[in-house]
Order: sequence, then C-alpha cells, then structure tokens
Amino acid sequence: MHRIKTLWSLLGALAMLTTVCTFAAHHEAKATPDINGLFTLIFELGAEQTPWSIAIEDQEGTTAVIRFELTAQGKFANGTEYQSTADCGGLQEGAVNTGVCVWTDEDGSKNQVRFTCENAAGNGFCWGSGTGLTGKYAGKVNRWSQRNQDGNVLAAGIWADAE
Repeated sequence: MHRIKTLWSLLGALAMLTTVCTFAAHHEAKATPDINGLFTLIFELGAEQTPWSIAIEDQEGTTAVIRFELTAQGKFANGTEYQSTADCGGLQEGAVNTGVCVWTDEDGSKNQVRFTCENAAGNGFCWGSGTGLTGKYAGKVNRWSQRNQDGNVLAAGIWADAE
C-alpha cells in the first residue's frame, strides 16, 4: 500500500511539473512575437542624429567611422506597430555602410541588429540586409531598402527566419 501511495505521489508531482513547464514554455513563446514578413520603418537621419564621425583617407579612398542615434517608428507584418530608439555604430566605405545598431523598444527590451546598406548610385536610395543578433531579432535575417531624402528616411523590407 505504501508503494502505491508513493507511486501516486510521484505521478502527481510529475503531472504538476509537466503542467508548469508547459505553461512556462507557452508564455515564453508568446513573449517573442512573430515578426516575419514585411516591415516598414520611418526615421530621421541628419546632423542631429550623428553625434560624431571620423574620416580616414588612404590610398584606397575614404573610410568614415560613424555613430548615430535614431528614433524610429514602424509596423511589422503581423500588424504590430512599434517605436524604438537605436544607438548605432558603423563604417562608411565608398557607397557601402556596415555596422551594428542596439535598438531599445518602448518596453525597455534591447535588440541588436548587424546591417549593410549600399548606395551605388549615390542618390540617397540604398538596399541592404540585416542579421538579428539578440532579442526578438535573434536568428532572423532581412532584406530591405531605404530612401533618404533631406534627412527623412523611409524604409521597407522583409524579416525571415535565418534557417
């Protein structure tokens, strides 16, 4: 009889642990929204958003090291609107910009994205890609384009799982 009570106690504990783990996993999955699909982004990128820039010239041309701060708003494919700030650093070499931005969402969560943007025509229009490094962008990649006209930037692209 004692063995049966012990067995029932173990089965009850196992069922409770399974319920708790399932509940936690369910809520953890909800904490990271599905952002795959089209996205839009609007921000300003002018002198006020670029606290410093250093240009280095050599026989290959000019490379600029740039830091910029952004406030952006946009919308994901799932309809979720967002507003974020970003602290970015990167290199501008010829028509190609590369760097990393640390985006901070309204709820305080931080997300890192590595980016490239190429403006081969020199007309303020660039196309590029991004790789999510942390947060809701971890394990995701994107392709995007942006138009910078007088410091007002409109961008659109698509997020997808890296695999």
